[in-house]
Amino acid sequence: MIHDFAMTQNYIVIPDLPVELDPAAAVKNNAHLFHYNSKGLTRYGILHRFEADATNIIWFNCPSHFCFHYGNSWDETNDKGEIIVVLHAVIFEDFDMDFGNYEHSILTTDKGSIF
Repeated sequence: MIHDFAMTQNYIVIPDLPVELDPAAAVKNNAHLFHYNSKGLTRYGILHRFEADATNIIWFNCPSHFCFHYGNSWDETNDKGEIIVVLHAVIFEDFDMDFGNYEHSILTTDKGSIF
C-alpha cells in the first residue's frame, strides 16, 4: 500500500509497504479494513523527478516495516561519487492496525484541555 511518498531535489521516493486491504476479513472478524503483513514485501522505488514515465524506476527491497509519513528526505553524493537518497521517518517493524483496541489518553481523561 502507498500511503505517503517523499521527494528530494532530484528524486521521487515511492514506498511500497506490506499493508493490505482485506474487506472480507474486516466484515467477518469485525476488524480494521487494512492489516499489516509482517511477511510481506517492503520496497522503495526511486525515480528521477523529471522522467517522462515510470519505466526507469529502480526498486530496492528492504526488511519488512511500515511508516505512516516521512519527515524529511534529500539526495547527496558520497565520497565515491554515488548518489544517496536519505529518508527520515519513524518505522514500525511490527504494527497492529486495529486502533479500536487501544485506549488513548485524550479519550480516557476528564480534563478539558491537555495543553
